[in-house]
Amino acid sequence: MKIKHKILILPIIAATICISAAAVDFGYSKKSLDDIAQGETDFTGVAELDSILSSLDKINGDFKTAVSTTDKSWLDNAKTDAGDFRNKMTGLAKVYSTDAGKISDAFDHYYDAASQTTRTMLGVDHGDISVLAPQMQSGLAATTDLIQSVKTSSKSSLKAHMESA
Repeated sequence: MKIKHKILILPIIAATICISAAAVDFGYSKKSLDDIAQGETDFTGVAELDSILSSLDKINGDFKTAVSTTDKSWLDNAKTDAGDFRNKMTGLAKVYSTDAGKISDAFDHYYDAASQTTRTMLGVDHGDISVLAPQMQSGLAATTDLIQSVKTSSKSSLKAHMESA
């Protein structure tokens, strides 16, 4: 190959190297952006889970207040707060559909048992507190544990995505 031909091929080689470098750079940039986007989803999920835990505490407080004050109107507050909890779960389901379903099921078990226990303690309904109260307690513990588990997983995932971005 003549020198002239080698000189003419240099721009083609340079262009090929630039295109290859741009493709590699694009691949790394896309992965970083994907990691950041997933991290944003995890961050949103963690914030939503904190809000859901707060709602669960509020509902539990409504039931406790109803019993301690013997004021049945707190049952309505608990029902309203349960609706807010369920709305938040709908939002969470967009991010964590499987986990949100499990948390919703555990919450329904807790809420039904807590409502029945409270209504029985207030004399609105009849039932056996020795059966109802442990169901309420186990339902609350299960719901809280599930939320905490998903929150811990989300935090770990967030950390991993931020480190890899």
